[in-house]
Amino acid sequence: MSLEGQHLGEFEVLERLGQGGMGDVYKARQSVLRRMVAIKTLRPALALDAEFITRFHNEAVAAAALNHPNLVQVYAAGQSQGQHWFAMEFVDGESVQKRLERLLRLTAEEALAICLHVAGALEYGWKKANLIHRDIKPDNIFLSNDGEVKLGDLGLAKSASQENSLTMTGASMGTPLYISPEQTEGRRDIDLRSDIYSLGCTLYHLLCGAPPYTGNSAVSVMIKHVSAPVPNLHALHPELHPTLAAVVSKMMQKAPADRHQNYAELTADLHAAYNALLILHPVDEEESIPVATLAPSAVARTGKQRTGSTRPTDGATKGRKQNPTAWIAGGCALALLLGGGFWLLLSKRDASPQKPESAPTTAAAALSTPAGPPKASLPKDSAQAAKTNPGNWLVLFDGKDMNRWRGPNENDPPPMGWEIKDGTLHAEKNNPFLISKDSFDSFKLELEWRVGKDTNSGIFYWVATGGEYTVNQAPEFQIHDITQKDVFKTGSLWGFIKVDQPADKPVGEWNTARIWIKGGKVEHWVNGQKVCAFDMDSPEWKQSPGKTKKFSSHRKGYIALQAQAGDVSYRNIRIRSL
Repeated sequence: MSLEGQHLGEFEVLERLGQGGMGDVYKARQSVLRRMVAIKTLRPALALDAEFITRFHNEAVAAAALNHPNLVQVYAAGQSQGQHWFAMEFVDGESVQKRLERLLRLTAEEALAICLHVAGALEYGWKKANLIHRDIKPDNIFLSNDGEVKLGDLGLAKSASQENSLTMTGASMGTPLYISPEQTEGRRDIDLRSDIYSLGCTLYHLLCGAPPYTGNSAVSVMIKHVSAPVPNLHALHPELHPTLAAVVSKMMQKAPADRHQNYAELTADLHAAYNALLILHPVDEEESIPVATLAPSAVARTGKQRTGSTRPTDGATKGRKQNPTAWIAGGCALALLLGGGFWLLLSKRDASPQKPESAPTTAAAALSTPAGPPKASLPKDSAQAAKTNPGNWLVLFDGKDMNRWRGPNENDPPPMGWEIKDGTLHAEKNNPFLISKDSFDSFKLELEWRVGKDTNSGIFYWVATGGEYTVNQAPEFQIHDITQKDVFKTGSLWGFIKVDQPADKPVGEWNTARIWIKGGKVEHWVNGQKVCAFDMDSPEWKQSPGKTKKFSSHRKGYIALQAQAGDVSYRNIRIRSL
């Protein structure tokens, strides 16, 4: 039953915002202080346990003592009309998960800025009361319209030193996509390094558009966190800076002893990764990325991974190895029952609270560089905003529909032969061009593609209005050409400019493409390497009548995807104006 229109204590419930594992979340108004709040209620089934209710209120009150600019503040807890609830700060914006759903992936600068804020909040909780979040994920990180980053859903604390703590002893908590190996094993000695692992998985997702491990069930994913190799981020996405890839790899090491041992180490390496990006990308005009060395403290360890634990430098307890599937009997069931909440753990260490250092409240202020990263404020979600406001990405394909695509003529639906298959745009054999509904002039286009054997496919840009014939008059980023595969290799400007050193992967593997256009300057990138570049305004170009005639008449148009032979798949397609 909805609580909209009712009063819970001094809070007037306005609307339901969503539903989690423990109960519903509502937007409400606190009349006395004239502010909006978010109220989380407890499911009736959970409210039948009197001991659970006692712990619920005691621990919500304990959480309310935390006060940090990057933590969602808990205001109060109570019971009204048989409903148990607690009130917390309302963040006017969206979660990082929602942002990922719109943009597919974030820029490295913004992803690092967000994670630096989250690390600051986690460090405060650890120093203040030995708190561990245990459920770091994009859904629990919020971005306000003012550019603030908030680690949210704060409301329940657990004391490992108390037998009647909220979480069952040895139970696994957290979301399977981001859970640490030691949580999966149901160990009781987890410490701050568990949160560092989950934050590393989150950062991986922000950069890649997908979590590091997936599977058909929660159990299969959790087993991968324990036993599967750490994904090689730089091999999968060579366009990402190797310094950044090394930091993420260290955060995600299986053994806690191989990760960062405290938040000071972590934030230092996150800053180093951002500074490397700042030096290489002072403006949007990207150049080839040289290999950079990482500070010794940030180099990911190699060799056989250990499952033991050593004491971190700011006091986490020493651990011991347990059965990696010990969580299946009890922990998995409890995680499914209580999933979605923000879980904190009070460690056994008896340390006096420390005064937290002052923390910035916007992503831009989180970094000690003269030119900080973009604020985490939300762009307008429209094609016009993406085309007129530099920095705003427009998602052309998110794996769900073809709403931004058409056939050869402006009002045509997507042509037959193109389909959504396993979250990709897929076509086989000879099919009409798939053309974007929006046109662009100066832009940066990013996408991933995969081709089968004997495929002929390309990406066309600046396609003029008037049907399929005009596609063939537009520049083509060559993906694969069975007719001239030894002449115009991947990334070539087909028919005109060859690629000397191909950077594409073998048939059947995913590749990344980037087309960068500003005025008459054009760059073709393949898997993080610039393979082709030309300037249509250069004297050399203008002296070639064929090139001038074909491309110089129009420098604005649509994007077109080709599937002329074989089979080809595209995914994660996005574009932004420059």
